[in-house]
Amino acid sequence: MSRSLRLGLAAVSSEAAGVLVFHADMPFIATETVQAIIRAADGGAAIAAPRFRGRRGFPVFFRQARFPELRKSLVGDAGGRAYLETHRDDLVCVDVDDPGCVHDIDRPADLKAWKEGRV
Repeated sequence: MSRSLRLGLAAVSSEAAGVLVFHADMPFIATETVQAIIRAADGGAAIAAPRFRGRRGFPVFFRQARFPELRKSLVGDAGGRAYLETHRDDLVCVDVDDPGCVHDIDRPADLKAWKEGRV
């Protein structure tokens, strides 16, 4: 994950305010959740993420000014988790009613459970 995120950050235009980080295995994130995170970013948040029933989810917004320090923290398969842990005071959590922002679909059984409303 860290390599993918590092490559993604390198591809972001210098004119962009920041980046929204999504996980490919989370296909059911609601449009309203993405819009809420964009509003938090537009409101000046350096880092923003949705929160569903107390759990932080995705996508996560990182302002471009944070990229150099974020890159340094990227190690192994953890992505931006370590950075988020050390910058909790800068993280704006936006409460959402969207289980899709915290549930990933890794196996056919996960998809079946989602479709049956068991998540």
